[in-house]
Amino acid sequence: MLSTSLGRPTSIVDEEIDIELPFDYDCCDTTLDPANPPTAITSMTSSIHYIKLMQLTTTIRRRIYRLDHRSTKPPDDLLREIDEWEANIPPMAADSAYWQFPCCSRDWFLSKAHDTRLYLLRPLTADKATSDPAHLKLIAQYSAEACEIQ
Repeated sequence: MLSTSLGRPTSIVDEEIDIELPFDYDCCDTTLDPANPPTAITSMTSSIHYIKLMQLTTTIRRRIYRLDHRSTKPPDDLLREIDEWEANIPPMAADSAYWQFPCCSRDWFLSKAHDTRLYLLRPLTADKATSDPAHLKLIAQYSAEACEIQ
């Protein structure tokens, strides 16, 4: 998160990636049928879901952490996207047997969602003259929720 907090890409910038996300299938499954994607969790589900969050983080970095000018657009759409990402956490992650699959726990996903929300809101509250008190309230709320998860 240090690189993103400094407004720098975490690795290869998304603009340079010209392929789609990997297909969500079990790497041990030899009967892959792209026309009928699996309905259960696979060895790729957790990774793909996390990659989607990192794509959101890139969008935040490009919009909020720009060096040439700050965005004045409210972050509501980005907060909504993070909420949608959180709503789509793989259901198996909440199961006590999640460790039997290569899947991160629900708490891990929730922690990453809160980190992303805080990453989005912190710079918007840095300047007392232009900060929105509602953003400070959200930062306090998301920080408290993140502490409860841990």
